[in-house]
Amino acid sequence: MDPCDWATEVETRTRENAIRQARRVAELMKAGNTAERECRDCGCEIPEPRRQAIPNVKRCVICQGKRERPGP
Repeated sequence: MDPCDWATEVETRTRENAIRQARRVAELMKAGNTAERECRDCGCEIPEPRRQAIPNVKRCVICQGKRERPGP
């Protein structure tokens, strides 16, 4: 796969994930629930204690740790 094809694939997946996330948040808001229950990155459920401790949390502990860790 050449670099342009790879970049297009990454962009497409990123866009699809963003759309899926926006739809999920819209559904939660329609139901009157503003807190996200699933991690934006991996889709796993964010435990209730974490959601209570950190209002508006967007990621599980593992994914948040990966984002905060310096690059390779």
